[in-house]
Amino acid sequence: MMKPSTIVLVCCLFVMEGMQAIAQQPPPPPPGMPGAAPPPGMPGPPPGQLVAPGPPPMPQAEMIPPPPPGPPGRMVWQPGYWSWDGRAYLWVSGIYVRRPHAHALWMPGRWVPGPYGFVWEPGHWR
Repeated sequence: MMKPSTIVLVCCLFVMEGMQAIAQQPPPPPPGMPGAAPPPGMPGPPPGQLVAPGPPPMPQAEMIPPPPPGPPGRMVWQPGYWSWDGRAYLWVSGIYVRRPHAHALWMPGRWVPGPYGFVWEPGHWR
């Protein structure tokens, strides 16, 4: 059986090792790469623009349910997507929405690499 002082010492070593791992952060990306800080004198992203420091995960597989009742072809499935909350990506599930007119086509949103990181281009009707 270990002495209490030995148990405390072992626990302290594990805690210190864990804290050291947490303190180590990956180096910032090189200037000009997505997620890098803007060069001195260059303004940041425009206000209201959703920017994430890295690419989103792969889209999640979704089971598309049958459309709700209504005129055929009126309801359109908008697939799920990854949103950025300022700290992490969060999955937003897909949903059926009413087509604005008979020939409207939904163009899903997408994340595009930009000078400040990955920029969200919202989905829209065409």
